[in-house]
Amino acid sequence: YQRRVHGKNNKGIGKVVAFKGGQLIKIDIYDTSLVFVSCHLAAHEGFVKARNEHTKQIMLNAKLANPSLEITTQFPHLFWFGDLNYRIDLAKLRGALWDHSLHWDEVYALIQAKLWQELWKADELCEQISCKAAFAGFREVALMFPPTFKVERRMGIYHIRQRIPSWCDRILWTSLPEYKSDVKLLSVSPGDLPSSDHKPLRAHFEVILRPIPRMGKNKTAQLIFQELTTSNVADLNKVYIEFFSWPSSLFGGATYKTKAVSTYRKNAKWDENLIPKLSTWAESRDQFAQCHLLFTLFEKQSTATNMRGTAVVHLRNYGYADFWERFDESIVHGGAEIGRLQGWFRVIWAEEGGGFRNFSKTIYLEQDTKRCCSLM
Repeated sequence: YQRRVHGKNNKGIGKVVAFKGGQLIKIDIYDTSLVFVSCHLAAHEGFVKARNEHTKQIMLNAKLANPSLEITTQFPHLFWFGDLNYRIDLAKLRGALWDHSLHWDEVYALIQAKLWQELWKADELCEQISCKAAFAGFREVALMFPPTFKVERRMGIYHIRQRIPSWCDRILWTSLPEYKSDVKLLSVSPGDLPSSDHKPLRAHFEVILRPIPRMGKNKTAQLIFQELTTSNVADLNKVYIEFFSWPSSLFGGATYKTKAVSTYRKNAKWDENLIPKLSTWAESRDQFAQCHLLFTLFEKQSTATNMRGTAVVHLRNYGYADFWERFDESIVHGGAEIGRLQGWFRVIWAEEGGGFRNFSKTIYLEQDTKRCCSLM
């Protein structure tokens, strides 16, 4: 059952970034939104930074739903595919500078031996995802078949010496934390298109459809922050955080922002007197646990306000005890991790008769890497 379909086309940013562009479509099936992005990124070997920049421009300039947010944080699931043009680069992996012919021979020998893992280690896109320079938070499976570019225009995969064989055509996906386990990749394989020097990929997914978390008629919980701090975010000046949510109805239509702080290009810090209390309207604790907080960083400049990135906090991990709880999440901007956001907050649940409980005792709860708890 398809309820609504929305589409966008992005073919570059003015005359500054020229590339073949991207197309987006959002399909709502019952209450589950699926977003599909198809794009063609910068071609040729050695243009990794250009490919990353084109990805960033698509993510920042594609506007669906809330124009203040990137498409990667607004919907349960997003699938990204197309000729991404990332190449296999054995020379970089092995620290050697080869001429094209020797490089091609080495790659082709690994293909003949079906040593897919060795080729996968030299894949540029895998490296970029691993270091979070592009497609941070996206998932993909290792491709266990011959690279799909550059090939002869006929049935079957027969590589041409003109280009280093590479997996240029890719299928990636990402989900909000609550929904990651709802997507299952059943298969991925190359198609056979004799009219192109690429072999397209096809993938079969199983996606569980879930209803949007329900909101109630009254405020059910209040989120109180003691401190928020950015780390490793470069070149900040005067910044503030605006709070968004998924679903967008969690705040009952209210808008929340911190006060702006001047960082003088250092990390930003907000004390509790600069952070608003967030009232939420989830119908129950179970519905609350399915929601997400979006901390979006904005920088005030003399002529404009620029969005600098978003950190996502999954509320399922919080609010089960009357403690201050700490979070530490990536700040992602245009697909790249630009730093981290840390903070302390607690969830105060509304009493049945109205109002919120007031705690006088301060107890801190912090999770270590083994998911054990230590009280301080």
